Order: sequence, then structure tokens, then C-alpha cells
Amino acid sequence: MTSFMSHRSVSRLLKIGLCVMLVTATTSCGGAGGADRFIATTEPVPVEAATSTIEAPSASQVDPPVDLKEALDSIEKASSAVFSTGTFQHSCGEFALIQSSGYPLILTWGDEEWIPVEGASTSLEFDSGIDVLESWQTDLTGDGEPEVVLRLGIEGANRNFGQILSASPGECLWGYLTTVDGCSESEIIDDLAVEGAKAVGTGFVSCGDGRDSIELEWLPEFSLFVATPYHDSDFCSGMREDLDLPLSNCSQGWPVSMAQEAVAAQGISVDIDGRFGPGTQRAVLRYQKELGLPLTGQVDPLTWSIMYPAGSSSADGWTTYPDYDGDGISTPREIGHATGALEYYEESSPIQPSRRQKPTIVRTYCETRSSGLVSDMRGPLVDYVLVTEYSNGRKTFQTVGSSWANFPGRCG
Repeated sequence: MTSFMSHRSVSRLLKIGLCVMLVTATTSCGGAGGADRFIATTEPVPVEAATSTIEAPSASQVDPPVDLKEALDSIEKASSAVFSTGTFQHSCGEFALIQSSGYPLILTWGDEEWIPVEGASTSLEFDSGIDVLESWQTDLTGDGEPEVVLRLGIEGANRNFGQILSASPGECLWGYLTTVDGCSESEIIDDLAVEGAKAVGTGFVSCGDGRDSIELEWLPEFSLFVATPYHDSDFCSGMREDLDLPLSNCSQGWPVSMAQEAVAAQGISVDIDGRFGPGTQRAVLRYQKELGLPLTGQVDPLTWSIMYPAGSSSADGWTTYPDYDGDGISTPREIGHATGALEYYEESSPIQPSRRQKPTIVRTYCETRSSGLVSDMRGPLVDYVLVTEYSNGRKTFQTVGSSWANFPGRCG
């Protein structure tokens, strides 16, 4: 690879020139050997004599500027790269992304060569068998800087997926951006591509519906994307009555109203209408951000437990939020039972009025149950259910989260 003249060579030439102009032999000017040794004298050397000892290097002696693309081509050949974005510009510098084997690698141009970006998080959520198929460099976040959109393939799958790389402002650290959809938050988007100035793919606007075409909308307030219906189609094909957590897009009912009331009590604007739409999703995100909670855009068990802590009382003192199963969360079903709105769900039979006193807990454990939703890239969506066994032989079941089977979660 060709390179610029090194800083050391340039510095040495300058040192020699200055020494010839000011001194004669025995004083060392930092060079090695007699050729660089001079003795001090009280009589200055004439400028003509000094300058005549320095010959300007000819064009053939000075290396030409390095061509960034040629230097990148050399690295690609040496590393047997199977994919490269080519060079692209960012306010943080000149960059390129290549993949030889394993994870993609972000490179930046140093003084004379391409070097890996320190602190870059470019590892994928899969161990192996992933190839970069296509990429785009485009501004998806509206900050005037390019994101790197990667379309990825996995051997044997009938669908591609993708991730979006971006450099953090100021620090210039590269990492994958998060997308929140109706089911979960993830750095992975199925069938990711770029259309015009937008990223598109397939996903779940509503967790109760099947996978659909989506567009990714950037929310700078939260530094993440949210999945929205493709080309402004309907946000919800239909609302669903939800008494179980999490409450998410297209949920409706009095638990949604309670969640909206808790958000409004935090001083966040939201319509209290019992319907979970895009306005409620953004309001929940603001609530989670203000309280330092994970940004899921859903009223998940953790968010609900902050809104209505088990054992606390309603503002009007009308009811105390119960925790019958002892899991630390007063769920909508438990609150509904305490207020007489519904009977608390148990697998064997509803709790009868005469048996509302909580029995002794024998043990608790976690079970996984299929939700019926499947992603080719991530496997089936699995619900994590906390099971509590009581001394009277009954069991209670509380869905406390969900995750794709390829990325296991846990009950707590």
C-alpha cells in the first residue's frame, strides 16, 4: 500500500535544515551518526551556504497522496472480504464497512491507513451464518448524517432481516438503533429495505394481528424508531379487549383507561378514552423515559407496577390494589376482582367470594407458552408465565413478559 511521507521523515528534514543554518560540527541535532553531527560556532553560516546544502526532494522522492478507495480495495483483497459498502463520508470522518467472516467491521481513515473504529458495536444477535446482502447509506434520523442500513441473510431462511447502524452524536460511536413495534423492542427488522427517505420492512403494528408491512418513523425524543403502518394504512384492523399485561397497540378497555390516567397524572398529555393507539404509545414512551424505565412503548408489568404499586390505595381511597399471587404486581385482573368488576382468573376455577383470603404460597416457577405468532428470523413469540402454587392446591398464572424463542427471556 502506498503511504504519505511519515511525520518522522518530515520532522527530520526540518531538523537538519535548521541545524545547517545555525551550527557547524560536534553538536548533535538528534540524528544518528556523523552525517547529522555539527559543531557550534560563533560566526553564523551565510544563508546562501546553508541553503545550498538542502536539496528539495524531487517529485519521484515524495510519495503521492494515498487514494482511499485503492487502500480499501487492498484491505478487501487481503481479508477476502465478501461485502463492502465502499467509502462514505460522515462528519466524524471517512468510513467504510466490510465483512470478511463473522461480524461486519466499521473502518475509519486514519492519517495513512484504514483502521477499525474503536468502541463500535457491530456484533449481530446471531452466532454465525449471517451475510450482508445489501446496504444503503442514507439519513433516516434527520440529523444530516448517514445511517448504514444493512440487509442481512441467514442460511436456510425464506426471509431476510436487517439492522440500522448509526454514529452517536459527539462521541461518534457506532451501534445499532432500536425499533419499537406492537410486540417488542428490537434492533432487528424483518425484510428491512430503504424506499426513498424511509426504512421499511415487515413487523407488528399490533401484537394481536399478524405480521404486516411497516414503515419506521424516527422519534428523536427517544432516539428510536417506531413501527407505523405502511403508506398510512389503518393503525389497527380492530381493537381487542385486554385484561392481561402488557397493554399495547390496539388494546382497549378499562385497564387502558387506568394506564392513561396514570400517564396523565405524571403531567403527560394523553386522551383518556380506553383505546391504545399511536398517541397513547408515545405518551407511554414519555412516561417510561421520565421515570427511567425501559422504553418499550407498552404498559408492561414493570410499567404497570410503577403506575399502581401492589398494596397502595387508589386516590379516592375506594380500593387497595391487591396482590393475590404474591408476585409483587397488582394486575388488572386482581384489581378487577378486588373492585367487583370481575372474578380473578385461576386455571381450575374462579376465586369464590367465600375463599378470597389468600392461602399460603407453596412455590413459584416460570413456564413458557406459545403466543401463536412466528417470525422466520426470530422463531415463535413465547409468553413467560409466572406460576404460583398455593397450599389449597390451586394455581395462578401471570403473564409477565414475552420474547422471541431465539432470544430467550425470563420471568423476572
